[in-house]
Amino acid sequence: MTVDSSKVLERLGQGEILRGEDLRELHLEKAVLVGARLPECNLASARLMGAELNNSDLTGANLEGADLRYCDLREVQLQGAKLIGARLSRAQVDGIHLEGADLGGVEIDRAVFAAATLASSRWVEAVLNDVDFSKVTGIDGADFSEADMDSVLFPGLTLKAISFRDGQLRLVSFLKTRLSDVDFAGCRFSRVTLDRATGHGLRFREVRCVNCTFREADLEGADFVGAAFETCDLSEARLTGADLKKISANRYSIFKNVVIDESDLSGATLDGTDFSGASLRKVKLDGTSLRGCDLTGCNLEGADLSGAVIDGANFSRAKLKDAIIPPEMFSGRELILEGLDLEGISIEGGSFRGVVWCGVKLGGARLLRADFQDADLSGADFSGADLTGADFQRADLSNARFAGACLKDVDLREANLRGAELNGATLAGSNASWKDVRKSIFGPETLIGLTLHGEISGIPQKALPGAFEVKKNLAAVLHRMRNEE
Repeated sequence: MTVDSSKVLERLGQGEILRGEDLRELHLEKAVLVGARLPECNLASARLMGAELNNSDLTGANLEGADLRYCDLREVQLQGAKLIGARLSRAQVDGIHLEGADLGGVEIDRAVFAAATLASSRWVEAVLNDVDFSKVTGIDGADFSEADMDSVLFPGLTLKAISFRDGQLRLVSFLKTRLSDVDFAGCRFSRVTLDRATGHGLRFREVRCVNCTFREADLEGADFVGAAFETCDLSEARLTGADLKKISANRYSIFKNVVIDESDLSGATLDGTDFSGASLRKVKLDGTSLRGCDLTGCNLEGADLSGAVIDGANFSRAKLKDAIIPPEMFSGRELILEGLDLEGISIEGGSFRGVVWCGVKLGGARLLRADFQDADLSGADFSGADLTGADFQRADLSNARFAGACLKDVDLREANLRGAELNGATLAGSNASWKDVRKSIFGPETLIGLTLHGEISGIPQKALPGAFEVKKNLAAVLHRMRNEE
């Protein structure tokens, strides 16, 4: 059917309402249709490029496949309209009303939706390039599933119940956006920014992020299962309680000072990633790969490291108080553990041979029968720790602190005790050499019950056997001898 464009113009010029009429393939390019009333009309494949339609009523109209490029669509009523496959590039869309409209597969280029209302609109498989949504007045419930977005802006908006599922997002900005029940599952992000965005009920499941930023974002409880981060920056983001199972990040991704408390990172692959200063309190790390990670100053208090792979990781100054740590966890020589905070941990029968734990904090730890042979524990703090049955043979304990520690049945032979603080420690049943003990700091009763090995020159008592238990009187004598040196 051929529509007579001149008659349509004439009727509209007379103020007639053309409700529900069949105007398919109407040709009115560059026509002046200001205030036209065409509700529920069928304008499929209409050629309206450059037409002036501002303030028109196209409520419920069918504009499927229509050419609306360069049109003036300001303040146009398009509630419930069908614009599937329509072309709107460079159209003026200020104040446009698209509530409930279907824009599936539309092509929009260089458009600014200032004061537009888009609530519950559908944009499935739409192609959006250089589009600004930052000044819309309503967008809740919009569906952008499988959309292709390039240089699209949503900064500062409040987005509720919106889907971007399986979309392709490039150079899209959600800066300072407030997100609620937003679905990004399956999306492909490239240079997307969520810096300082906030939200809850968010789904990022199996999202792939390349060169994206989440700096200072607060995405508490978000679902990131299976997400992949390549060269992304999540510095100072808050992901408390997030589901991060099986995520992956390459060594160029940054998680500095990120807060992931009480989250689940089980099965994640994070080799070489920078987590320095991060907070991972009570995090699940079952089967997580942290090979070569920088965990300097990281707070891992109460974290579950069962099955975690930490080869070559840097735990310097990290806090692991009350963490669940398998005995074999820190046995690798390649680990960097200087200043590690393990206060209050409990590991029974652990093997830590040859570890380098300079300045490690183990105050109040429970390390029964631990094997520290040949370990470097210089400057370590064992104050109040229970080290019953531990083996420190040939270990470097110089300047270590054992105030109030339980060192019962401990083997300290050939250990470097220069400057070690033993005052207040319990040494009953332990073994050590006088040549090493004399270099430590101890009180007049500290050595009672300790079995000393080797000769002691200058002692007024008669010759002593090669190994003997120190009694109270001898302990006082040895204390005086130490102070006189």
